[in-house]
Amino acid sequence: IIRTKSTTNGEFSFVFIADTQYQGRKSITVNGLSTGEAAQEGFIITPNIDLVTPTRGIVGSTITVVATGFGSSEPMRIDLGRTLAAGRTESDSDGAMRVEIKVSPQPGGVSRRLAVVGLRTRQISFTDVFSTMPTIKITPSAGKVETDVSVHGDGFPSNEPVKIDFGNTINIALVTADNRNGNFDVGFKITPHPVGKTIVKVTGLIINESIEDNFMVQSRI
Repeated sequence: IIRTKSTTNGEFSFVFIADTQYQGRKSITVNGLSTGEAAQEGFIITPNIDLVTPTRGIVGSTITVVATGFGSSEPMRIDLGRTLAAGRTESDSDGAMRVEIKVSPQPGGVSRRLAVVGLRTRQISFTDVFSTMPTIKITPSAGKVETDVSVHGDGFPSNEPVKIDFGNTINIALVTADNRNGNFDVGFKITPHPVGKTIVKVTGLIINESIEDNFMVQSRI
Protein backbone atom coordinates (compact mmCIF):
# COMPACT_ATOMS: atom_id res chain seq x y z
CA ILE A 1 0.00 0.00 0.00
CA ILE A 2 3.02 2.26 0.45
CA ARG A 3 6.81 2.20 0.13
CA THR A 4 9.28 4.19 2.21
CA LYS A 5 12.89 4.07 3.40
CA SER A 6 14.22 3.77 6.91
CA THR A 7 16.70 6.25 8.39
CA THR A 8 20.26 5.40 9.42
CA ASN A 9 18.79 4.53 12.83
CA GLY A 10 16.43 1.98 11.28
CA GLU A 11 13.35 4.14 11.87
CA PHE A 12 10.62 5.27 9.49
CA SER A 13 7.23 6.96 9.58
CA PHE A 14 4.44 7.19 7.04
CA VAL A 15 0.70 7.81 6.73
CA PHE A 16 -1.76 5.95 4.52
CA ILE A 17 -5.53 5.91 4.09
CA ALA A 18 -7.35 2.67 4.87
CA ASP A 19 -9.01 1.49 1.69
CA THR A 20 -12.44 -0.17 1.48
CA GLN A 21 -12.39 -3.51 3.29
CA TYR A 22 -14.95 -5.60 5.13
CA GLN A 23 -15.18 -5.23 8.92
CA GLY A 24 -12.94 -6.90 11.46
CA ARG A 25 -9.30 -7.10 12.48
CA LYS A 26 -6.73 -6.54 9.74
CA SER A 27 -2.98 -7.10 9.88
CA ILE A 28 -0.64 -4.25 8.98
CA THR A 29 2.56 -5.95 7.84
CA VAL A 30 5.84 -4.12 7.33
CA ASN A 31 8.57 -5.89 5.32
CA GLY A 32 12.20 -4.87 5.08
CA LEU A 33 13.03 -5.40 1.43
CA SER A 34 16.78 -5.70 2.01
CA THR A 35 16.89 -7.71 5.22
CA GLY A 36 13.63 -9.65 4.82
CA GLU A 37 12.66 -8.66 8.37
CA ALA A 38 8.88 -8.37 8.97
CA ALA A 39 6.61 -7.06 11.73
CA GLN A 40 2.85 -6.95 12.19
CA GLU A 41 0.28 -4.94 14.10
CA GLY A 42 -3.50 -5.08 14.12
CA PHE A 43 -6.05 -2.58 12.88
CA ILE A 44 -9.83 -2.95 13.18
CA ILE A 45 -12.17 -1.85 10.37
CA THR A 46 -15.44 -0.54 11.82
CA PRO A 47 -18.73 0.32 10.03
CA ASN A 48 -19.31 3.85 8.88
CA ILE A 49 -22.01 5.77 6.98
CA ASP A 50 -20.03 7.66 4.35
CA LEU A 51 -22.85 9.52 2.57
CA VAL A 52 -26.50 10.45 3.03
CA THR A 53 -27.97 12.66 0.32
CA PRO A 54 -30.10 14.69 0.40
CA THR A 55 -30.37 15.49 4.12
CA ARG A 56 -33.78 17.18 3.75
CA GLY A 57 -36.84 16.02 1.85
CA ILE A 58 -40.54 15.32 1.87
CA VAL A 59 -42.38 12.08 2.59
CA GLY A 60 -42.06 9.85 -0.48
CA SER A 61 -38.77 11.36 -1.65
CA THR A 62 -35.66 9.23 -2.22
CA ILE A 63 -32.45 9.18 -0.14
CA THR A 64 -29.16 7.68 -1.28
CA VAL A 65 -27.10 5.97 1.46
CA VAL A 66 -23.48 4.81 1.11
CA ALA A 67 -21.75 2.85 3.90
CA THR A 68 -18.53 0.86 4.35
CA GLY A 69 -16.90 -1.47 6.88
CA PHE A 70 -19.62 -4.11 7.12
CA GLY A 71 -19.35 -7.85 6.56
CA SER A 72 -18.49 -9.26 3.16
CA SER A 73 -21.65 -9.94 1.11
CA GLU A 74 -23.77 -9.31 4.19
CA PRO A 75 -27.56 -8.75 4.22
CA MET A 76 -28.19 -5.15 5.30
CA ARG A 77 -31.13 -3.26 6.80
CA ILE A 78 -31.60 0.52 6.75
CA ASP A 79 -33.79 2.21 9.37
CA LEU A 80 -35.02 5.80 9.17
CA GLY A 81 -36.44 7.45 12.27
CA ARG A 82 -39.22 5.26 13.62
CA THR A 83 -39.43 3.17 10.45
CA LEU A 84 -37.55 -0.13 10.68
CA ALA A 85 -36.41 -1.68 7.40
CA ALA A 86 -37.02 1.45 5.32
CA GLY A 87 -34.67 -0.31 2.90
CA ARG A 88 -32.79 -3.59 2.47
CA THR A 89 -29.74 -4.52 0.42
CA GLU A 90 -26.53 -6.58 0.52
CA SER A 91 -22.97 -5.35 0.92
CA ASP A 92 -20.37 -6.21 -1.69
CA SER A 93 -17.35 -8.45 -1.10
CA ASP A 94 -15.47 -5.51 0.47
CA GLY A 95 -18.26 -4.75 2.96
CA ALA A 96 -19.48 -1.63 1.15
CA MET A 97 -23.06 -0.83 0.13
CA ARG A 98 -25.07 1.78 -1.74
CA VAL A 99 -28.86 1.86 -1.63
CA GLU A 100 -31.79 4.19 -2.26
CA ILE A 101 -34.68 4.33 0.22
CA LYS A 102 -37.98 6.20 0.23
CA VAL A 103 -38.87 8.53 3.09
CA SER A 104 -41.77 7.06 5.04
CA PRO A 105 -44.09 9.30 7.12
CA GLN A 106 -41.87 10.99 9.71
CA PRO A 107 -42.36 13.94 12.07
CA GLY A 108 -40.50 17.09 11.01
CA GLY A 109 -38.81 19.73 13.10
CA VAL A 110 -35.89 17.52 14.21
CA SER A 111 -33.13 15.46 12.60
CA ARG A 112 -34.24 11.85 12.25
CA ARG A 113 -31.80 9.00 12.89
CA LEU A 114 -30.64 6.92 9.93
CA ALA A 115 -29.13 3.55 10.89
CA VAL A 116 -27.42 0.90 8.78
CA VAL A 117 -27.46 -2.58 10.35
CA GLY A 118 -25.47 -5.64 9.31
CA LEU A 119 -27.84 -8.56 9.82
CA ARG A 120 -25.10 -11.20 10.06
CA THR A 121 -22.38 -9.40 12.03
CA ARG A 122 -24.90 -7.29 14.02
CA GLN A 123 -22.68 -4.28 13.37
CA ILE A 124 -24.45 -0.92 13.23
CA SER A 125 -23.66 2.64 12.20
CA PHE A 126 -26.04 5.56 12.64
CA THR A 127 -26.25 9.31 12.26
CA ASP A 128 -28.90 11.92 13.09
CA VAL A 129 -28.93 13.49 9.67
CA PHE A 130 -32.30 13.66 7.89
CA SER A 131 -35.04 16.27 8.34
CA THR A 132 -38.54 15.82 6.95
CA MET A 133 -40.07 18.89 5.33
CA PRO A 134 -43.81 19.58 5.69
CA THR A 135 -46.15 19.13 2.72
CA ILE A 136 -49.91 19.39 2.19
CA LYS A 137 -52.43 17.91 -0.23
CA ILE A 138 -55.86 19.46 -0.81
CA THR A 139 -58.78 17.37 -2.09
CA PRO A 140 -60.59 18.40 -4.25
CA SER A 141 -58.65 21.28 -5.78
CA ALA A 142 -61.80 23.10 -6.96
CA GLY A 143 -65.41 23.39 -5.81
CA LYS A 144 -68.41 25.55 -5.04
CA VAL A 145 -69.42 27.23 -1.77
CA GLU A 146 -70.37 24.57 0.84
CA THR A 147 -68.15 21.95 -0.86
CA ASP A 148 -66.40 19.64 1.62
CA VAL A 149 -62.60 20.02 1.38
CA SER A 150 -59.99 17.71 2.94
CA VAL A 151 -56.43 18.73 3.81
CA HIS A 152 -53.74 16.10 4.40
CA GLY A 153 -50.40 17.11 5.89
CA ASP A 154 -47.10 15.25 6.23
CA GLY A 155 -43.76 16.06 7.86
CA PHE A 156 -45.03 18.32 10.66
CA PRO A 157 -43.50 18.06 14.16
CA SER A 158 -45.05 15.57 16.59
CA ASN A 159 -48.15 16.97 18.33
CA GLU A 160 -47.83 20.25 16.43
CA PRO A 161 -51.01 22.41 16.55
CA VAL A 162 -51.87 23.36 12.98
CA LYS A 163 -54.33 26.00 11.75
CA ILE A 164 -55.86 26.27 8.28
CA ASP A 165 -56.86 29.59 6.71
CA PHE A 166 -59.04 29.65 3.61
CA GLY A 167 -58.85 32.95 1.74
CA ASN A 168 -60.29 35.62 4.02
CA THR A 169 -61.58 33.03 6.51
CA ILE A 170 -59.03 32.73 9.32
CA ASN A 171 -58.87 29.52 11.39
CA ILE A 172 -61.39 27.70 9.24
CA ALA A 173 -60.01 24.50 10.83
CA LEU A 174 -57.62 23.46 13.61
CA VAL A 175 -55.90 20.10 13.99
CA THR A 176 -52.94 18.48 15.79
CA ALA A 177 -50.25 16.53 13.92
CA ASP A 178 -49.91 12.87 14.85
CA ASN A 179 -47.32 12.09 17.52
CA ARG A 180 -45.71 9.17 15.68
CA ASN A 181 -45.85 10.16 12.02
CA GLY A 182 -46.26 13.94 12.02
CA ASN A 183 -49.24 13.80 9.66
CA PHE A 184 -52.86 14.96 9.93
CA ASP A 185 -56.18 14.97 8.09
CA VAL A 186 -58.77 17.69 8.56
CA GLY A 187 -61.83 18.88 6.66
CA PHE A 188 -63.91 22.03 6.26
CA LYS A 189 -66.70 23.49 4.11
CA ILE A 190 -66.00 26.33 1.68
CA THR A 191 -67.31 29.59 3.05
CA PRO A 192 -68.72 32.29 0.71
CA HIS A 193 -65.84 33.55 -1.47
CA PRO A 194 -65.51 35.28 -4.84
CA VAL A 195 -65.11 33.00 -7.82
CA GLY A 196 -61.50 32.19 -8.78
CA LYS A 197 -58.26 31.30 -7.10
CA THR A 198 -58.19 31.30 -3.30
CA ILE A 199 -55.19 30.63 -1.07
CA VAL A 200 -55.27 27.75 1.44
CA LYS A 201 -52.67 28.49 4.09
CA VAL A 202 -51.54 25.81 6.58
CA THR A 203 -49.45 27.01 9.54
CA GLY A 204 -47.65 25.04 12.26
CA LEU A 205 -48.20 27.10 15.39
CA ILE A 206 -45.00 26.07 17.17
CA ILE A 207 -42.47 26.17 14.34
CA ASN A 208 -44.42 29.07 12.78
CA GLU A 209 -43.86 27.66 9.29
CA SER A 210 -46.56 28.08 6.64
CA ILE A 211 -47.35 26.21 3.43
CA GLU A 212 -49.75 27.53 0.81
CA ASP A 213 -51.69 25.96 -2.03
CA ASN A 214 -54.38 27.16 -4.43
CA PHE A 215 -58.07 26.28 -4.49
CA MET A 216 -60.41 27.33 -7.30
CA VAL A 217 -63.78 28.58 -6.07
CA GLN A 218 -66.51 27.90 -8.65
CA SER A 219 -69.72 29.83 -9.09
CA ARG A 220 -73.18 28.36 -8.46
CA ILE A 221 -76.81 29.37 -8.43
